[in-house]
Amino acid sequence: MYRSINTRTTQTLNWTVLYCTLLAVLLWLPLLHASPATPIGGLITWQGDNQLVRNGTADKLHPIRPLLDKDIIKTGESSWVMLELYDATRLVVGPLSELKISLRTTDNLHYLDLSLEKGLLRIVTGLACNRSVQDCVLNTPYGPLNLFSTRADIWVCEDGCIDSAGAYEQPPHMNIPAGRVVHVKGQLFREEPFGIQKRLLSDDVIALSDELVADRDSCAVIAFNDGSILSLREGQRVYASDPATRRGASACPDWAPEAGLDFRAMFVTRNIGTLSHGVFARVVDGHVRLGSESAETGIGRNEAAYMGNGPPVRISPWPHNAVLEQTPDPSTMYRRMD
Repeated sequence: MYRSINTRTTQTLNWTVLYCTLLAVLLWLPLLHASPATPIGGLITWQGDNQLVRNGTADKLHPIRPLLDKDIIKTGESSWVMLELYDATRLVVGPLSELKISLRTTDNLHYLDLSLEKGLLRIVTGLACNRSVQDCVLNTPYGPLNLFSTRADIWVCEDGCIDSAGAYEQPPHMNIPAGRVVHVKGQLFREEPFGIQKRLLSDDVIALSDELVADRDSCAVIAFNDGSILSLREGQRVYASDPATRRGASACPDWAPEAGLDFRAMFVTRNIGTLSHGVFARVVDGHVRLGSESAETGIGRNEAAYMGNGPPVRISPWPHNAVLEQTPDPSTMYRRMD
């Protein structure tokens, strides 16, 4: 009888051990196949001998090391950092600058969101921006800045401005005839060869050799695209052409004195509630300064400076393939046209 009880107890114990083992295996298998936690980025800075590090000395970066979500690139007085994407887009963070990185995944596609907090971001776009301007948008503390050029310098200043400096080159797929653009009775027209006068519509942009002429006896507000404006005083002209042929221009509402303006981009606005924010341009030390003014209140603002079109905040897909280069040569990245 004692042997029978002992045998029954042993069998019960064995079944209990087997059940617990199977339960542990079943609970452990999903963990085995689960993907590891996504690493979170940190502060990327320079540390002697042209070495980029993340979070001090904890994580040294190399050219093939990818960016991480929540990375913040912060440069010193003489340092440059280049981000190169696989679509050939190159983003160069200039000295005394801060660029925030955000990676997100939508429908199995990875996107890189950038926010330039201060300083300089030099952009030389690759295939993405040539195919669609919707892939070229930059966040700033004063609103999104849509890039409508294949090369540009973007500045975020300490006094609340957004400067867009240097040359603008129209995308290769844009083939727009040049002409004399005039502002007549609230409408914008392009005078083309053979006396043809074409009204510019919401999807038109200015050509590289367009001549913009202000209305007589007034401070002309010239409308582009969806109602955006470029203001010129009476008798002043601005050319969208090479610097050798550009003329003086200034915006009307006390923006700047006369200066040379190489104007090679279209401006658009966005509506915030019932307010329509138009984009103004002025020239400061050779830089084109962007700002906005509420059509309802007439108060100048810097919160909605746009250039180009498209939805906000997308630079290029596949950001996980982005790499960092420690010592980019800005002269090979960007050719100034002044």
